[in-house]
Amino acid sequence: MNLPNCLSLLRIILIPFFIILLFRGNYQLAVILLVVGALTDFLDGVLARSLNQITKLGTYLDPIGDKLFLISSFTALTIIRSPDSGNQLLPIWLTALVLSRELIVLLGSLIIFYSINEPDRSVTALSKTATFFQMFTVGFVVLSLAFPGLILIVYKVDFLELFIWLTVIFTVISGYQYVHRGVRMLIAGGNKG
Repeated sequence: MNLPNCLSLLRIILIPFFIILLFRGNYQLAVILLVVGALTDFLDGVLARSLNQITKLGTYLDPIGDKLFLISSFTALTIIRSPDSGNQLLPIWLTALVLSRELIVLLGSLIIFYSINEPDRSVTALSKTATFFQMFTVGFVVLSLAFPGLILIVYKVDFLELFIWLTVIFTVISGYQYVHRGVRMLIAGGNKG
């Protein structure tokens, strides 16, 4: 196993520890694991390309790590209540939207693979943007828990609300894009047969 794949695997291994820290209220350590996870996510791609070590395993491990992190983080931050107000940290409808998109993309990929025997592993710019805002939203919430002295509202702009709506917009648009592209692939694959 090469170094980029080891970094992807490390990121996956860190996920349960990150979630445990969140539930135990140890938010500063959770931030450290979040930063380590983000660094491994950045480095595994950079190293794989620069060292010419892109492998089939790596093309699966990296997105699996991202999806597992997002699913577990959104779920945890919906269950955990704010220490100050007792409210959910993230609204349940947002978590349902993010999880539904991931499930639709996964099922669509499986249908495409089994129908036309052509795996769809390409990632669109919209999907990367959606993942960025999803991760940024999680990071923002965890940072605000770890450092409650940070001002969450600057110049009367609620940044969490802004990140939530950017997450919603890009999650919906990228989900639609995957469904549209998947239907086109199935139609094209059916026409070949």
